[in-house]
Amino acid sequence: MKTEIEDTELFGNLAERFRCSLAESLFDSLEKSDLSIEQREEIVGNFLGDLSISLDQGELSYQNKFYRPLLGFLDSQNLQFWDKNTQLILPSEEYDHHGNVWPEVQQISENIKST
Repeated sequence: MKTEIEDTELFGNLAERFRCSLAESLFDSLEKSDLSIEQREEIVGNFLGDLSISLDQGELSYQNKFYRPLLGFLDSQNLQFWDKNTQLILPSEEYDHHGNVWPEVQQISENIKST
């Protein structure tokens, strides 16, 4: 595997697509409930907000060590296995997941309302 790359723009675009995919899946699951679109938007926003804060600031304790969760992406010709050309795309240290959540959730919600 190649060394990790810190391409802030690429990572930001991939992270946004990942969060939007999660939000859409959660909206789809909640659509089966009798919740209003506003209630679903709040649930999705709160969930993604909490997840994003965990990615930005979370700590896990395991066997007397602390770990921080990390979202990263593999760039590979074949996602079934890693080879020498596979690249690991990681966020830059200053990347902020939770700062982007609410605008994304609101945009997805608006798209749902208009359909």
